[in-house]
Amino acid sequence: IDHDFYVEIINEKYRIVLNNIRFFLINETRALHNKLVLANSIYITNLLEYEQRRLYQDEALGHCTNIVVELQYLIRKFKGLVNVNKYSDLIDILENEQSRIKGWSQSDIKLKPKQ
Repeated sequence: IDHDFYVEIINEKYRIVLNNIRFFLINETRALHNKLVLANSIYITNLLEYEQRRLYQDEALGHCTNIVVELQYLIRKFKGLVNVNKYSDLIDILENEQSRIKGWSQSDIKLKPKQ
């Protein structure tokens, strides 16, 4: 097999994989934003609203985790081909966001109506 042809196949494979990862990350980021907006739009006045807000917060945490895992995969799979520092910084930001969501969720406990 011609070397240039082999390199072209490998580059095309990486391009496809990177596009799939990019598409996944965009969708997860949109979903994360959506869940945070939904959770923030609920003013807790009863138990059902508390539980719904908590559910949206939990779903947002799940989206954060999905994004972090995918970025870690990207770093591992394409080390040397992607800017590791850039993605490591994004992971740090997302882990900070997870901590904030958890803190928000914990602070909501005092708003939880008594049954």
